[in-house]
Amino acid sequence: MGMEKLFGTQSCLAEYHPDKMRIVYTLNGFVKLEEHKKMYLHAFEFMKKHKVMAFIHDLRELQGSFSHLNDWLVETFRPATKFGFKYSALIMNNDVFTAFAASDMLKRVTVVEVQVFRSMPEAERWLDDKMKESSR
Repeated sequence: MGMEKLFGTQSCLAEYHPDKMRIVYTLNGFVKLEEHKKMYLHAFEFMKKHKVMAFIHDLRELQGSFSHLNDWLVETFRPATKFGFKYSALIMNNDVFTAFAASDMLKRVTVVEVQVFRSMPEAERWLDDKMKESSR
């Protein structure tokens, strides 16, 4: 099954992978707060009607910090666990500000399991393993 584009601008993209029950977020350049919030709100509404167990946040092309988005993200997605959301994978770049923001995010997220990776295949393997565990 192919992926479904949920939201897309030059700075952010959200795609749903129905066969994997996950949304992949790709963030490019500097965070544009209103665009990013709109993307995540769109995804949250989508989750109310479709099974989404995991996120992949591809931050490899992100520049700078997203700390100013963390509080809002954590509060917005806390209720998503009642829709089945369980896992989140962060794919990091080498930007120190992005790493700081990700570290801050990891401290705040307590309702889902989160792991950090350096590549898409690593993140996908981890989530595939988690999904197999969940289905047992």
